[in-house]
Amino acid sequence: MHIIFGIHAVISHITKYKDNVTNVHILQDTHNNRLNKIITLCNSHNIHMQKTTHGTLDKLSKNGNHQGVVIEINNPPASKYSIEDIIKQSSEQDNAIIIILDGITDQHNLGAIIRTAECFNVNAIILPKDNSANVENSTTYRVSCGAIEHIPVITVSNINSAIDTLKKHGYWAVGTALSPRSQSLFTFNFDKKTIIIMGSEESGVRKLVLENCDYLVQIPTLGHTQSLNVSVAAGVVLSHMKYLEHTRHINTPKKD
Repeated sequence: MHIIFGIHAVISHITKYKDNVTNVHILQDTHNNRLNKIITLCNSHNIHMQKTTHGTLDKLSKNGNHQGVVIEINNPPASKYSIEDIIKQSSEQDNAIIIILDGITDQHNLGAIIRTAECFNVNAIILPKDNSANVENSTTYRVSCGAIEHIPVITVSNINSAIDTLKKHGYWAVGTALSPRSQSLFTFNFDKKTIIIMGSEESGVRKLVLENCDYLVQIPTLGHTQSLNVSVAAGVVLSHMKYLEHTRHINTPKKD
């Protein structure tokens, strides 16, 4: 059984994947308009719903911030994709972006990165099977604020094999690292299909994965702290990439 909780995440999932919902647990005697919206959704889609106590919701969510609602689902939709699916979907897209997260074990960071990636229209996120936060975790759903419903998240056994497969289909691998090899993010020109590879704050991207990167970049910092939280770093990198894409677009001469 997979659990999702939190008003925004629940509304998003019911709206898009109503057939994937098996049960809804909602706070009894509520006067919250957003919870009432969930009740209306459930009634309109004939989804089984039961009203319950705050204590039961605490137990189901393992004391998470459930905001008065917990739902049970069959399978997380984000986990139904493959690399081949993404390659096919992005075959005609020159500016496709895929993020690979190497060793991100914090569920909050994963949820925040998923939310940021969806905001910037990233094509997919790839995670390793081992030593990684779990996309099926309810915290990840909640922190992503529903974005997990709209972006493919793929789990692979070997990151380097995934990189090699994507390279064969026109992607360049760009790792983020504090390294003598690294270029400044702000002088690097992202003008091809790109894999952005990010590692944990503690150990960074693993050595063998870095060796498989075509380029390395780092975010210049001005203060005493050398590194950013990985979810913040993801936002900086993606924002810069989209800025470059926008600049190229407005500077491209129009055909007569």
